[in-house]
Amino acid sequence: MMAVRVVLTAFVVLLATALAFAQTEERRPLVWDVARAVLVDPTTYAPAPISYESMRQDWRTSHVLFAHGWLEQNPRFTISGRANDVPLVYREGMDRIRGAALTVLRDSAVNNLSVRIIERLLVARYPRRKKLIRTLSWIERVAFASAVTYINSADHLRQAAANRRLAREYGYDER
Repeated sequence: MMAVRVVLTAFVVLLATALAFAQTEERRPLVWDVARAVLVDPTTYAPAPISYESMRQDWRTSHVLFAHGWLEQNPRFTISGRANDVPLVYREGMDRIRGAALTVLRDSAVNNLSVRIIERLLVARYPRRKKLIRTLSWIERVAFASAVTYINSADHLRQAAANRRLAREYGYDER
């Protein structure tokens, strides 16, 4: 499976390079231009590690409480899949957190790819409005990244703070 991915990636890179040489210097191919823009844009990557870290903090601080008999409220992290039940083992929870962070990365990449394609097409159609189109595209990407980060992180950071407060209140050792 990995070999197929490597071969497919190499084929796409070679195709993009061949297309780039076939074009004049002033016009780069749509695929190359959009892929490069998405790959270097921090709004593609920023939400995933922030979301990962907030979920990891929540999970890590919850385990201090779990060690003293507390139950997990989030059904995604229980053995039965129901709220207020026995939590998953630490490693399995971390695997789920990694999967959730990769989903955030995928969503950000898809959003940025879509916006960049639309931006490129609109600039081609309305070249005199290039600055306006690029500004609106930038605003959309930043707003999307901010919203996704907030939605995926805020509750986890609040829960981690609450877990730390509870651990201190009950005298549990937080390690």
